[in-house]
Amino acid sequence: MQEVVERFFAMVLAYYRAPQAHPAFVDMKMPAPGEFSRFLDCLARPEERLTPIARSLDCSVDELVAASYFYIHRLLFLGGKDHYCVLGLSANVDDGAIRRRYRLLISLFHPDRIAAGEQWEEQFVRRLNHAYGVLKRPEKRRAYDRERRRNRGTGKTPASKQQRQERGAGGKRPPRVVSPPAAPLEWLYRFRLLQRYPKPMVWLLILLLLAVGLLVFRNGSESATLVKPETAAATVADKVPASPPEASGK
Repeated sequence: MQEVVERFFAMVLAYYRAPQAHPAFVDMKMPAPGEFSRFLDCLARPEERLTPIARSLDCSVDELVAASYFYIHRLLFLGGKDHYCVLGLSANVDDGAIRRRYRLLISLFHPDRIAAGEQWEEQFVRRLNHAYGVLKRPEKRRAYDRERRRNRGTGKTPASKQQRQERGAGGKRPPRVVSPPAAPLEWLYRFRLLQRYPKPMVWLLILLLLAVGLLVFRNGSESATLVKPETAAATVADKVPASPPEASGK
C-alpha cells in the first residue's frame, strides 16, 4: 500500500517539475478512487504522512505539498469540469461519500494550510461549495444528473479546447485565472471565513444585526424616558405666574 502511494506522489512530483514532459499524466482521467483518497488523506496530515515519502523521493515536504496542490488544480479545477469532477468523485457514489470528500477538500484549502491567497484557490472554493450545494440535495442531484446525461449525449465539450490551452501553458505555478462576473452578493465569498463556513457566518451576521438593532432601539427608549421629566417640568413652569399675587389684607 505504501509503495502505491509513494509511486503516485512520485508521478505528481515529476509532473510538477516538468509539466510538458508528462502530458499524459494529467490528460485528465480521474485516478482510482482508493488511490486518490489516500493521496488526499496524506495531504491532510503532511508532516506526519509526507515526511517519509519526501525522504524517499529526495525532496522536501514543502515541495511535495506544492506539487500536490498544483496537481489538484489541474485535475479538478481547469476547464469545464462537472460537479463530480470538482469533488474528484464518480457519478455513482452515495451521499456519504460526497459529504466526506467535500469536508476533506474544503479543509485542504483552509487559510492555515495554504500561505498566499491565489485567485484560483478562491475560485476553487466557490466552485467546491456550489458543487456540494447541488449534489447534497437529492432533488437537485437528480435534476443535475439528467442534465449531465443529456449534455453527454450531445457530445458537446465546450471546455476541451480551453483545457488543452491551459495545460500547454506549462510552468510550475497554477496560472491566474480571470474571475467570472460576480453575481449579486457573490463578493461576500471573497472573505475567507465565508468561504470556509458560509452558514455559521451568515447566522453570526444576522445575530450581529439583531444585536445592533436592539441596542439602537434601547438607546432610543432611554433617550425618550430622559426627555419626559424635562418636558413635564417645563409645562409646570409655564403655569406658574411670573409674580405672586398680593395678599388680600393689603
